[in-house]
Amino acid sequence: MVANLATPETDKFWAEKIKEMSSYTLATYVKEFRKNENQAHFEMEIPAAPQIQSITIELDPKIADQLQKLKGQGNWNELMQKLLQAYQAQVEAKKPIPQENAKRYIPAKIEKYVLAKTNNTCAFPGCTKECKYLHHTWRFALTKTHDPDTLIPLCKSHERLAHAGLIENENQSPENWKIKLETDKNSEKWQKVDKWVAERYIGKRTIDNANNNAKP
Repeated sequence: MVANLATPETDKFWAEKIKEMSSYTLATYVKEFRKNENQAHFEMEIPAAPQIQSITIELDPKIADQLQKLKGQGNWNELMQKLLQAYQAQVEAKKPIPQENAKRYIPAKIEKYVLAKTNNTCAFPGCTKECKYLHHTWRFALTKTHDPDTLIPLCKSHERLAHAGLIENENQSPENWKIKLETDKNSEKWQKVDKWVAERYIGKRTIDNANNNAKP
């Protein structure tokens, strides 16, 4: 997966990632890394401009007719934007307050609100996998707070990449996120938390592999 990416300057980095990550997480990281490289090349060649995407959806005829009437003489992009804004406003109206000095368990109200924002889908840009973890962008081990604004639904691979310090702009809204090559956390405590999480995953994977190999 990394043979065409590694260079004499980065081979040590990729070797470490192979040791640290499961093959599934590594595949996701390589995919996102290639996407960033291609995007950077495109932006160098052609000035950035809004990109329009075509989406094909299957609808009940009655719903399709209602949408067509709502669109009227406007365009689909404007209608979809209005519908999204209405949905987001509905979700925001039910936003619970942060829970401070909390235990690890996330209250049901906060969990329901966070999952509703992405319809139980990973929030990383372009990812449509099912959410497996609610990720604290401000690490819970340091804050002891469940804040609905800093809890982000992620799939397994992107959650692992977050704790590896490989998501840029992690403390911003997920639409600003992208994969980065190196970790640059400024907080030593933050690094310790992520290192502990990463070691726990590696240890668990080693035990799982040993158990699988021991099976007849």
